[in-house]
Amino acid sequence: MITMRKVTTLLCAATIAGLPLAVTAQAAEETNNTEIIENVQPGEGTPAEEVKNEDVKVLTLEDVIKRGIENDQNLTVMQYELEALKNQTLDVADDKRDALNDVRDLEKKLKRLKDQRDRITDTTKRIINGQERIGINDGLEALDDQITSLENAIKSLESGQVQLKLQEEEVKEGLSLKLTSTYVNLLTLQKQMDFTKKAVQSSINDVQKAEKLYKYGAGSKEAIDQAKREQVNTEKQLEQQQKNYYHDLATLAFDIDVIYNPELQVTPIEMNVTAAAKVENYNSLIEGSFQMKRAKDNLELAKYNRDQAYADEDATQFEKQENDFKVKAAEETIKQLQKELTTKIETLNHNADVSKLNYEESLRKLEDVKLDLVNLEKRYRLGVVSKYNYEQAKLQLEQSTLGAELAKSQYFMVEQSINALNKGFVQ
Repeated sequence: MITMRKVTTLLCAATIAGLPLAVTAQAAEETNNTEIIENVQPGEGTPAEEVKNEDVKVLTLEDVIKRGIENDQNLTVMQYELEALKNQTLDVADDKRDALNDVRDLEKKLKRLKDQRDRITDTTKRIINGQERIGINDGLEALDDQITSLENAIKSLESGQVQLKLQEEEVKEGLSLKLTSTYVNLLTLQKQMDFTKKAVQSSINDVQKAEKLYKYGAGSKEAIDQAKREQVNTEKQLEQQQKNYYHDLATLAFDIDVIYNPELQVTPIEMNVTAAAKVENYNSLIEGSFQMKRAKDNLELAKYNRDQAYADEDATQFEKQENDFKVKAAEETIKQLQKELTTKIETLNHNADVSKLNYEESLRKLEDVKLDLVNLEKRYRLGVVSKYNYEQAKLQLEQSTLGAELAKSQYFMVEQSINALNKGFVQ
């Protein structure tokens, strides 16, 4: 037996499913990181008896993204909700078929009663026949209303499925971008730590040089103190970089469901960048975005409900106006979203210009430093420049090389954001 209470419940479920989830790369990251212990140090892992994660020794970007998507709880919840909506839709479709069968049965019965009426001569029996026909007509009218409600429920449930599928794809793209950023950041921290270790050794050499100069009367106590302070600062910088690295590595391990190990290897990737990483066709990208597709689906459902209200003879003027306003609200949402997405794309284009300029400038400076080192090396071989100054120049070259690599990493991530935009994800 189909009840209006059941139809109302299904409509509410579809409405809830159709609501946009605030699931972004940042939200997914916050959800997954709530149990990460701060300040993870080398050797500090989760006790073996408490973990169910997989023991992995080497990470690749492809594996990280795959594992991250497979183990994301938000996606798991969405998949369960989607399956629930599919089953609800099938259930309502079955109810609609039952109602249509009931209509056919009543129509057949009504036809038989009409045929019998023409043959009935007894007044009492004719009255009974007429009352039965009235009851059947009332039943047909009730079934017609019920079928309309079921069709509305199916429409809402189908819209809910569309919304969830779009949200699922959006979360996957957002996760892919977030995990790529985390992975690139780990590689960047590795390079920074490698350079800072050399800088620490250079600062130790500076202290030793200052002490020798002081010993032979060519330096001062203040120079020694200054060199030691620089050494301490550099060592603290390295310590902070290491803390950041192991914390981020532990967070990533937690996100992708692998056992944290400070020796976990992060495989380098080829960060290829293009010369023209910019967005040109705003409109097509906005129309293809997951957010706009969801907004358009909401508008379509609002228009459907409005048309149903106007087609319903029993609908009040207030119900019709309510649906009119819902259509207008959905249309305004699309206009607002158009502006917001345009602004975000313009910001992305600006970031692309800035990161490209920074990368090109870092390459120019790197070439200058290389040329200076070539000239300095010639003077060093002639004995005009000390070994200390020559080593300092080599360290400066490594610093410039690191700067170019960092600028390239930033440019690379902007390109990844543009690639995600082309797939429908707007950050």
